[in-house]
Amino acid sequence: MKYHKIQLTELLTAISKQVQPKDFAGKSYVGLENIKSGDISLGDVSTADQVKSIKWAFQPRDILYGKLRPYLNKCVVADREGVCSTDILVLRPETNVFPKYVAYAMSNADFVDFANSTVSGMNLPRTTWSKINGYEVVMPVDDNGDFDLNEQKRIVNDFDQIQSLQKNTEVDIQKTSNLFNSISREFFSDRKLNLQKIKLSEMCDVIKGSSPTLKTPEGEYTFVVTSEKRRSANTFQFDGEAVCIPLVSSTGHGHASLHRIHYESGKFALANIMAGVVPKNPNELLTKYVYYYLSFYRNELLVPLMRGVANVTIPIKKLNDVLVDVPDLAEQKKIVSALEEAEKLKRSFLQRKDLVSKYLKSSLNLAFSET
Repeated sequence: MKYHKIQLTELLTAISKQVQPKDFAGKSYVGLENIKSGDISLGDVSTADQVKSIKWAFQPRDILYGKLRPYLNKCVVADREGVCSTDILVLRPETNVFPKYVAYAMSNADFVDFANSTVSGMNLPRTTWSKINGYEVVMPVDDNGDFDLNEQKRIVNDFDQIQSLQKNTEVDIQKTSNLFNSISREFFSDRKLNLQKIKLSEMCDVIKGSSPTLKTPEGEYTFVVTSEKRRSANTFQFDGEAVCIPLVSSTGHGHASLHRIHYESGKFALANIMAGVVPKNPNELLTKYVYYYLSFYRNELLVPLMRGVANVTIPIKKLNDVLVDVPDLAEQKKIVSALEEAEKLKRSFLQRKDLVSKYLKSSLNLAFSET
């Protein structure tokens, strides 16, 4: 099989057919928000009845490419007729070009980087068809020098199978999240009758973090900050288990919210805008139980404690008075075990998703870097 590098302008034609959405009543409307990054299949959309200003018309087989912030990698193949945002390029493939083949090529990291290098505009960086249409795509060619449609379809089928695995994994991740939430509701909400309520300060030490978020030097120890991803620090404050609670709002701007709290163990540093909750007697109260309980009830128990106009924070003394439902140790272990298994299952699917995503990226790079 021979492969030739062909410019996009020889494979696609930009269609700029302005239409009024009212003339497409009941048809699909595609905005940038309807295109999922890295997924060439068109998913859920709204209808043209819901928009008013002038849009572009598209038809089945057209490639819809998001020209605003091209680093978001938004490129799909239309499987229906409709209208789309003018921040989307409507690109019509030639008859001997399989649309999904070119869409996959335009989802490859090499093209994304190329398109992103052509943008203009500080706040709303956009590219244009004239800036990207010179990009060369590796195309399979038959013995007559024509684009080999069957080979394009064969390659696309391989990519489709990888994307199908990716989507199935995402479904599994959502199912495990639902399972975790269901188990949490069962233990913490549906079965909370006759449990002893105890102030956090009676069974735990509440300790303010001591490490500046931005100025702590990197090092060998885990550094727990408000974001989900851990950093590193050159020193540690805690040596053991702790529930780590942000003392500042996750969104700021006068709005009280708390996206997450953390569980950490071993030697670690804690940001000075967080507090560590450490049970005084692990034979009476499990750290993991406190973590799961406060995670489940964070909006009811922690967010209302936040005070302030611009900088919304939790006064650390307020944490001491938080009431926690505490079952006996055997029940705590049962709850923790069930939730740990659900988390373990979710992590396995997240790891699989990461592997599949890397495999798809490397496969695209291999296919479209071939000469």
